[in-house]
Amino acid sequence: MSRSCPTPLAPEDEFVVGCLEAALSGVQRVDLLTLDSDGRTALRQEDIPFAAESGGVVFAPGIEMIRAVPASTLHLRLLAADDQSEHVLGDYALNHTPHRAQDSE
Repeated sequence: MSRSCPTPLAPEDEFVVGCLEAALSGVQRVDLLTLDSDGRTALRQEDIPFAAESGGVVFAPGIEMIRAVPASTLHLRLLAADDQSEHVLGDYALNHTPHRAQDSE
């Protein structure tokens, strides 16, 4: 499963919350990967909290980090993992657009 969505940010925004939809039934552990432009893992967050019945993983990146990012696409991957194996639950592309002064005029 691959999904893409726009993620604009306005100056008055105090936080950002996202939900990555995934089939979580029977999953023991979820890891969230941030991928670089070549598709390699740049950051791996292991054992992130989730509720299987929710059908997704909620995350809230730091607002100052998001403000510092230029227009770009952030690639994320959710993995179901256990002691013996892992498999991809979903790939996601967040199309970030920083705020521009003329956007609010």
